[in-house]
Amino acid sequence: MINQLFEHPYALNRYLTGPLLEKRLAYLRHCAEQGFAQSSLRLIAHYQLVVTDYLDLQTARAVTPSEIEAAADRWAQRPFQTLNPNGLFHFAPAIDLSGMPLTGCVFWDVCRNRLRFLAPLRR
Repeated sequence: MINQLFEHPYALNRYLTGPLLEKRLAYLRHCAEQGFAQSSLRLIAHYQLVVTDYLDLQTARAVTPSEIEAAADRWAQRPFQTLNPNGLFHFAPAIDLSGMPLTGCVFWDVCRNRLRFLAPLRR
């Protein structure tokens, strides 16, 4: 399935060599079974790597809300990049699909929806 999402070898290799591969693939399979479009699956795959990177999830472990808050702040301050249809990153304005500015709230939303497959949230 992942070969269908990324055409560029660099993007495919980055996904396949990133941490928690089996858990990330399990979540992508779950989303595919729910009928998500290929473009949505590609975006989810990208954000999976973002979350594992910003939360330093090399192995599955519990994550605290304060860790997510700190990661969300770092993410919101980053130089913005988006994924183009070929699976390559390019710099773009920091807006979401509705044209609203991206903030740490987006990171929280991504974490909330994906962490249950990567690592439990510790309260």
